[in-house]
Amino acid sequence: MDILWYSFEYHVKINIQMNNIGSRIKEERTRLGLSQEAFGKLGGVKKLAQLNYEKGNRYPTGAYLDQLSQHIDIDINYIVTGVRDSPEQVRADAENFVLASLAIAIGIDLNDLYNVCQMAVLREIDVRLGEKADPSKLVEAVKKLIPEHTKAVEIDIALLTDIIEKIEDIINILNYKLLPAKKSQVIAMLYRIFVSSGNIDHKMIEEAVSIAAK
Repeated sequence: MDILWYSFEYHVKINIQMNNIGSRIKEERTRLGLSQEAFGKLGGVKKLAQLNYEKGNRYPTGAYLDQLSQHIDIDINYIVTGVRDSPEQVRADAENFVLASLAIAIGIDLNDLYNVCQMAVLREIDVRLGEKADPSKLVEAVKKLIPEHTKAVEIDIALLTDIIEKIEDIINILNYKLLPAKKSQVIAMLYRIFVSSGNIDHKMIEEAVSIAAK
């Protein structure tokens, strides 16, 4: 992507996309059935700023777009690029988030997880190209990811799911802004606490999310 930034053609495409971004912001707001004031609030701006963005009088700031990206209902990719995320991409992003949360919960380094995922992608490409792809190296790499202290321990999926759902409920109800990395850390911390005690403390979840959102 850094190389493309120096391409004239790329700059032209970006300018075209940015020139139309106001209409896409309005289209996305209308799709969600929100007023300019309500949508602007999600982006951390007043109604007048939202109006100027939609009319193309001003380009939206990076902070505004970043705020919008924290809300899963908003297709920020469409607003910025004009290309909507497919249902498959939305599902893949959700699965990646859960995978990362599980990795953190059991102590897997995310860089190691990323490297193994890259191996899996390369193997899948070989398979689709009709080439022979020995899965044994990938299986061994996956096994090495799992810390020794967790190999004999099963993940309480029901507990983890309950924690994630309650965190999402609190975020939506209180309109908190929580980056994926912080959200994963909160999930991991609470899982370790609750799996030991065997009980979920709703007040603790709310306090943890509140602290992380600051």
